[in-house]
Amino acid sequence: MAGRDIKSRQLPLDLPAPAAMQREDFLGAPGNAAALALIDAFPDWTARVVCLAGPPGAGKSHLAAIFAAKAGALTYKASDLARADAEFDEV
Repeated sequence: MAGRDIKSRQLPLDLPAPAAMQREDFLGAPGNAAALALIDAFPDWTARVVCLAGPPGAGKSHLAAIFAAKAGALTYKASDLARADAEFDEV
């Protein structure tokens, strides 16, 4: 193809991006270090209940997934809880 000016262009590919929610995928930062240390310390917690709170993008969902995998816990979306509550009302 000598002599032709071929412009390179990037082609968008619709490839799936798998969710990477394991412990080794979590990038710790100063803002979430205490929460990560708490999850890593499970099951040797001094408290039986923990509330994980923070701004959007802080890693709460990722930390919850790490905890669920470590503890063998079930996970539910908030929208599922509202539906489950409605189902209990019907009983």
